[in-house]
Order: sequence, then structure tokens, then C-alpha cells
Amino acid sequence: HILFNPPYDERLEIDTEDFYEDIGNTLKKHYANSNAWMITANLEALKFVRRINEGGYSKEQDYIFHPTKNKVDVGDGEMMDLPKRGIQDMISAFYYARTIDFSEAKEGDEFEVPMFVDEEYFPMKIKLLGRETIKTDLGLIHCLKFVPLVQEGRIFKEDEDLTVWISNDINKIPVRAQADVLVGSIKLDLTGVKNLVAPLDIKKKK
Repeated sequence: HILFNPPYDERLEIDTEDFYEDIGNTLKKHYANSNAWMITANLEALKFVRRINEGGYSKEQDYIFHPTKNKVDVGDGEMMDLPKRGIQDMISAFYYARTIDFSEAKEGDEFEVPMFVDEEYFPMKIKLLGRETIKTDLGLIHCLKFVPLVQEGRIFKEDEDLTVWISNDINKIPVRAQADVLVGSIKLDLTGVKNLVAPLDIKKKK
């Protein structure tokens, strides 16, 4: 789940069990038991906690971000420098990306999401493949189609093995995701929505 701390003290809890049941244990082992704290006013990451347990391999990560100092405490008294302010962890990065203005974006444009992952700085890039209307259980939804350039070898075979469709409206919610992972392939489709900022822009219902 994800925790949003002050100034707005918003809290959002996500039950990952149903989600990960569909996509297998590979992603579940990598992303279950992760927590992120961020400032909602400017989307700066403050704290990231991750617990990994993968068939005998375990790892604990506790990061404390210091945005005004461009540093992150990775534990055991070790403080690492960050290249700039506004670096995200692997969870807060998804929320940060939703704030990017894509209204004037063209096919092939790339956008950077600065991340700190596994004790290193990783400027993840998101490439716009175009705009596309896709058929879902809810109806036809106009989307922005992206390829996040992910880190190959961790879960994905190549750095462009994940494709994501985001609603091309104020909500910017994931509508579809397709990926080739080390153990096979994944396809996720949106089947329902609630508590959105605005009604989802559905072009034509079934």
C-alpha cells in the first residue's frame, strides 16, 4: 500500500493480492510489502520501505529522502548524494508521472522520471508511442500509449518490454498494460473505476 503524509494527510491503501493474483508471483515478490511516503503538495518522496522475500533470498530497504539537501539515507549510517531535487522512489514515480503535461506531446517524445532504485540513481524515461482508442469492458477509451524504458534483467527481458495505455483525460489512469517478463508475458485490462477526479472519458459504451 501507499501512504501519503502531510500537508494534506491523505491515505490511500491498495490491496495488492487480487492484482498480483492475475500476473503471477514474479511481480508479487518484487513489489509486495512496499510502502512510500510523499508530500502531496509537490510530489517529493520522503520515505520508502521495501521488504523482499524470494525463495530464500531476502532484502530490506529503508530510504529516508532529504529533498532540501539532495541526499538519501539508505540505512546503516550511509548517506548518498542525489543529482538534483525531486528524485522519486519506485512507487512514488508512478504518481509523479501522472502529473506530466502530455497535451502538446508528439509521437516519439520522451519524458524523464528521476528515480532512486537499489542504491543508485536511475533516470527512467517514458516514450510516447501515440494516441489510441482501445476497447475495454467499460467501452472505448481514448488513451496515450507509452513505453516506459525499464531496467532490463530485473523483471523484464528488455528495456522496452512494457507497454502502458493511460486514459487521455484529467484522470490519467492506467487502462491497459502489456509486458514480456522473464517467466512469460502479462496483460492487464481495466475492468472498473471509482472515486475518480472526473468521469472517465468513455467514447462509446458497449
